[in-house]
Amino acid sequence: MTNFLGMARGGAQALNFADLAIPAKTILPEIEWRKRPVRKGGSLDAGHRVTLARWTVRKPVKPLELEANYPDDSHLITFSLVPSSVEFFFAGKQVANGKIPMDTVLITGPGEPSRTVFTKTFDCVRIYLSQSFLVECFTEIHGHPPSGPIELFDPHFMADPLVFQLASLLAQVDDDDEGPAGPTFVDGLSIALAARLFTLNSTRGGALVSNRSTPLPKWRLKRAVDYIEANLTRPIYLAELSNVAGLTRMHFAAQFRAATGCSPHSYILRRKVAFSQRLLLDPHLSIADVAAMMSFSSQAHFTVVFKRVVGKTPVRWRQTAR
Repeated sequence: MTNFLGMARGGAQALNFADLAIPAKTILPEIEWRKRPVRKGGSLDAGHRVTLARWTVRKPVKPLELEANYPDDSHLITFSLVPSSVEFFFAGKQVANGKIPMDTVLITGPGEPSRTVFTKTFDCVRIYLSQSFLVECFTEIHGHPPSGPIELFDPHFMADPLVFQLASLLAQVDDDDEGPAGPTFVDGLSIALAARLFTLNSTRGGALVSNRSTPLPKWRLKRAVDYIEANLTRPIYLAELSNVAGLTRMHFAAQFRAATGCSPHSYILRRKVAFSQRLLLDPHLSIADVAAMMSFSSQAHFTVVFKRVVGKTPVRWRQTAR
């Protein structure tokens, strides 16, 4: 593998989700079954072309049948969060009828109608990989653009351990998990997931490019680092950094790791913590103030990340730094 690492309808009871307009949400509610949710407000991640969505339906009183046939070019990866059973048809073909294997993910291609029958509680995170995103990744991996629309696999439950691990990490992302560096974390995992899928499907394309990446040239690295330093108090997306460096996201992520020894996500977290240390030296600022200034969701979350990087809590570090 290429080295890139990194409402319910019809009477069913659905979980209550936050408003789609809230920009902090990483995993959006999937209001309609297998329809990619669109974030309101035109936030930066609209250009990421990877969407994480959660679909939840409580056990219906009677079998709940749903159909989907939307004009979306995405490949869908469905990661089940709870054991369940389901009857599922894709393009007229029965893919599942019974218990869902919990060590697998369901992968389906774009542009085909699907139908399901729910009889039990079902809870999943869906990963939408758009055609434009996959074309970008394909070109980087194979060294040439695809000859036509990408269709990776026939619909099936995939038991590849690495695909399962990457999908699991994406499914576990929440808005407190990695805080203001979260966008680059999701980007890196998505790129690694796409790379793995292309590796598994390599018989349909040319030979993969070398796994070894050259380090990011110093002038490109300086551009990226300067951009990070100038935007530490807000979320920074991998697409922004790759644009600044003049590379594709996949190419940038690999070369950045080769140059710095860590992923863009990890580097951003470390720089945010370093900047917060300077703020903590100001006795007029509370720890909650610093957490808010650095775009962490709470003081508790800031404390967890700070201790992970520094080895001490902000309170203890502040006491010893004075």
